[in-house]
Amino acid sequence: MLRFNRHPVSTFILTLLLMAGVSSGYGQNFKACLRLGVSTSQVSGDDLGGFDKIGFAGGAFASLATSEKFSWEMGIHYVEKGSRKAANPGKGDYRFYLMALQYMEVPVLLRYHKDNFIFGFGPSFGALIGSKEKDQYGDIPYNPPRPFNKTELNANLTIAYNLGERWEFQWRLDNSILPIRPHAAGAVYRWNRGQYNNVLMFMLGYNLK
Repeated sequence: MLRFNRHPVSTFILTLLLMAGVSSGYGQNFKACLRLGVSTSQVSGDDLGGFDKIGFAGGAFASLATSEKFSWEMGIHYVEKGSRKAANPGKGDYRFYLMALQYMEVPVLLRYHKDNFIFGFGPSFGALIGSKEKDQYGDIPYNPPRPFNKTELNANLTIAYNLGERWEFQWRLDNSILPIRPHAAGAVYRWNRGQYNNVLMFMLGYNLK
């Protein structure tokens, strides 16, 4: 069963309207962008490998140019994270696993502009709005409970390429800095203090006038 912590739609719509209004007032130094795409993710510390969990990613972003080469970008976006292992009955492997996590994130990035490329890096703060975990037997019960943390701190690296005056393509790497939850029984392995999200996003962006 998918568990929701809060409903983000009203916040997301309000952000879109605010960015559209502000962009009309700040002229060429301020730009607003809508992005939509897919996420591929894995979770470090779950004993599985590979970016096998596919999801959606998208949101609204605003950037403010401080010079010809540099700008700041802030936004709010929805992203699906987690991990997945498919069963392979043909090889006698019936084990199935799914961890599905949904986040609303607020990234703050410093961006460097070079020709048609834009390179960005910075942190993002995420709020967990939904979670689901199951295996081949159904939803996974935990005794004692092993909940996910309600918030997440991430490091982001982005590369965008301008496809014209309005369109762009962006690649984004989003990695947890703090664990999304501890290991079973609270085990700690040196610097590995729990499970961490690792996410790749591929998004198409449209710059608002």
